[in-house]
Amino acid sequence: MNQEIVYADRTALIVIDMQYEFVHQNGAIYVKQAEEQIPLISDLINYCRTKGIFIIYTKVIWNDDSEVPKSLLKGMPFKFEANKKILRRYLDSKPNLMVEIHEELKPKDLDYLVGKKYFDAFYNTNLDATLDKISKKNGKTIENLIFTGTTINNCVYSTMLGASHRNYKTIAIKDCISGFPGEDLDFWFNRQMPNFLGTVVLTAEELKTKIK
Repeated sequence: MNQEIVYADRTALIVIDMQYEFVHQNGAIYVKQAEEQIPLISDLINYCRTKGIFIIYTKVIWNDDSEVPKSLLKGMPFKFEANKKILRRYLDSKPNLMVEIHEELKPKDLDYLVGKKYFDAFYNTNLDATLDKISKKNGKTIENLIFTGTTINNCVYSTMLGASHRNYKTIAIKDCISGFPGEDLDFWFNRQMPNFLGTVVLTAEELKTKIK
């Protein structure tokens, strides 16, 4: 697929969890690289809109402690203590602004938003239904999913794995996907994604040359 054309009307761009909790320095799960990538992701989103590519955003949001995956509570107890209220829909009965998509990236009227509780944005969400809706509305089946967002070894890869199981072609934009400090990004981009999912790994500028 590196040499293939990416047809815009058969493609959706997935923006994974670019919420203030992850991309703002005051966020409880701040990822510095994610914040640094905001301008590049914003530029890519805008470019894709001009080409007619559909934009789908995901965001993690929990109503209460019971919805937080137990694996996170066990694996990162220092982050997910109940009193921190990380990624909760409300704080003291008021909407929690930290769960919102960053202002520079926020969805527009024709974009789609998928709420999720787990790493894989396909699991127990309306993402499948959203892609079906887009395909029916567009009259052409969505075949390609372009991935951006945070973080590479959690929500991004898990959702790409879900996409692969559903026979979508996955495209990873390596300068628009972030990881925690110390994460071996080369392992994911050069081995795990292409070797196990058949993912095409491109930069944002390389992608632009392939869209038609």
